[in-house]
Order: sequence, then structure tokens, then C-alpha cells
Amino acid sequence: NPKEGFDILKTMTPTIIFLDMQMPVMDGLTMLKHLRAVKETNEIPVIACTALANLDLLAQLVKLNIADYIVKPININQLVDKLRKVFKSIEEKKTI
Repeated sequence: NPKEGFDILKTMTPTIIFLDMQMPVMDGLTMLKHLRAVKETNEIPVIACTALANLDLLAQLVKLNIADYIVKPININQLVDKLRKVFKSIEEKKTI
């Protein structure tokens, strides 16, 4: 639930956000727009998760600077590879 996610973000800043595109109360794309509009959450890497293989949605996600995306049903090996890639990118940014 995005409301719970925003409440958590008031007290902590995660290293990465795994964001489902289909959630109750607010869809993931809208939540991502809100995350990108706020200085404190603008740079947090986001992996988008969707059951919809929709090119228009993917284009919107790319414009909002997602780190990666994964299509449901999730393959655990693919997820681990994507997480490794994002964490490697985070570490590389720290050394710059």
C-alpha cells in the first residue's frame, strides 16, 4: 500500500525500492512520480515490478529514471541479477 510506503519514508531512507505497479489506493506509476518529485526520494533506485508487458508503461518508467524493471511472474534468479546490478551501481556512485 503506497500510503504505508510514504509513512515509512518519513522515518527512513531505503537503499533501494522494489515497487509494484498494481497496488491498492494508488498505482505504482503515480507513487513513482511522487517519489521523483521529492528531493529526499528522487535519487533512490527503483526496480519496478509489473504483470503488464506494456511498452507505454515501460517508456513512462524509463522517463522517471527507474533503475530496472521485472515482469511477473518473478523469476528469482532474474531478480537477484537485477538487485546485484543496482547495488553495484550504487557502490560505483559512492566511489566517484
